[in-house]
Amino acid sequence: MNKILPQTIIRPGQRKPYVKATRQQIDERVGYVSRLLRAGKTKSQIHSAVREKFGVEWRQCDRYIAWLTKSDDRPVLLGTFSETVSENTGE
Repeated sequence: MNKILPQTIIRPGQRKPYVKATRQQIDERVGYVSRLLRAGKTKSQIHSAVREKFGVEWRQCDRYIAWLTKSDDRPVLLGTFSETVSENTGE
């Protein structure tokens, strides 16, 4: 059977095609980063693990880490990304 792939986007200056992650994918990635942070892994160890597991760029790993370690968002380490977005946006 033919598998339908999401349409990729290449913007000026990008090296690879880009497909926007779904909320479910973001939840999975943020949860994984959260577990690594709670396990005491270093930033470089987290980058390596996330890039290998999910195939995302270094900068995206950095965004997940930064989002989780912001002082006003620390309680989110126990929740999921979409729950927090819903609470903050009223969706």
